[in-house]
Amino acid sequence: MDGETRSPDHRRTGRSGEKDLPTNPVFGQDSPRGLVRTYHQPFAVGLVLLVILVFWNFQERERSRALGLREINQAAHQVSDTVEASLQALVRRGILDADGVRILLENVVASTEVTFVSLRIPEKATIMAGQPPRGFTPAETHHHNFLADQFVHVAVVRLQDSPLPYRHRYPDFAGEAAPDEILDLGQGPQLLGVGLVTGSYERHVGEALARLNTLLVVGTVCILGLAFGWTLSIRNRELRGRLGQERLRAEHLAELELTARGLAHETRNPLGLVRGLAQRINGNGDLPAEAREAAAAIMEQADRAEAGLGDFLAYARSRPPRLAPVALAPLIQRLCAILEPDFSAAGVELKQEGADLSILADADQLEQILVNLLLNSLQASKSGGRVTIITATDGDGCRLAVRDTGSGVDPALLDDIFKPYVTGRSDGHGLGLAIVRRIVEDHGWSVGLRSPLEPGENGGTEVFLTGLLPAALNPTAENPS
Repeated sequence: MDGETRSPDHRRTGRSGEKDLPTNPVFGQDSPRGLVRTYHQPFAVGLVLLVILVFWNFQERERSRALGLREINQAAHQVSDTVEASLQALVRRGILDADGVRILLENVVASTEVTFVSLRIPEKATIMAGQPPRGFTPAETHHHNFLADQFVHVAVVRLQDSPLPYRHRYPDFAGEAAPDEILDLGQGPQLLGVGLVTGSYERHVGEALARLNTLLVVGTVCILGLAFGWTLSIRNRELRGRLGQERLRAEHLAELELTARGLAHETRNPLGLVRGLAQRINGNGDLPAEAREAAAAIMEQADRAEAGLGDFLAYARSRPPRLAPVALAPLIQRLCAILEPDFSAAGVELKQEGADLSILADADQLEQILVNLLLNSLQASKSGGRVTIITATDGDGCRLAVRDTGSGVDPALLDDIFKPYVTGRSDGHGLGLAIVRRIVEDHGWSVGLRSPLEPGENGGTEVFLTGLLPAALNPTAENPS
């Protein structure tokens, strides 16, 4: 599909584009997939660092809670050991003075941060000072846990194993008065319960969690900043590379245009002279028919060479697009009216479908694209075929396509069909699609192709342009076409 570059008002300056159309390649703007592939490394590294940071933060939270629990548990152990030693001092040969125990426990609660102390002698008595939490029932084994706003520690003790010297067992108190209430400890163990306020534990854990929250926020910001900076670095490197490529491309096109103009100037004059002589020979009725036919063939080849020079100049000419709102429906209708005689003569139907859209484009260059694609589709179609111009919205942008029911694309040309001088026709110049691609890239659009239109078939091609910006997105633009 290498259509000749020509305006609709000068359709006879050369032949239409080549027969074969491009297929799978897509050229133009960077696709989202390409950007994801380009920037996947900083995103992946940032995500891994975030996961590591969150995991470390979670582990440190658990560690802080464990440290706080260990500290309050050690404090409870110390209190329990002290109370146990004090109680053992009240034991006299396995008998405990209940009143003395109460006084001791009340002093402990009154003079420390202990919330309650309880001594339970299984199956005999329970002595308690302070206010235990609701639901407190000392188990038969050593344990500790949080109840309400208190930390409860229960230890299994044996007060009768006091290391202090034994005294006389009641009633022989060596002249001492017998206590009002005595408790025989017997042979079994006792349960000593201690309750502590959790303020220190909560303060320790709260301070640790506050530090961890701060580190989490700062670490997240640093990781995001690193990923963002890395992404910007990649983007800047790409932009510098593209800028260098564009500069080289612009210099190359400027040199190519200068060379093309010189070539055209040095070639067109001899071509015009040759064609003029051939035309005089062809118009001389006194000459043999064989000579006149040879002159007509010379004229045809001269016209073809002239058209090739026009295509070469069009490809070499580099002009940035002048963007303005362009109404697609009137433009397409005008081109269809101009090209209708060519399509009718070939027996090919030309149709227009889709929404009435307005886009930002260079009207002359957009017209050049459509003329190339339409004439190439005409060359690829047989009598009875159909060529359709389709306009549609595509997400936030617009889509423009030219679809035909022609012969399709030679698979051997698919990878290189948009390159200059690649053609599937013996009489094609191979510049039509190269010109289309260059104009598309200058506009920041994308060009692609489907062929065949249906899997398993041999014919049908659709060339589509995507990324066209609606004119409504730029209300300051003027001079709609």
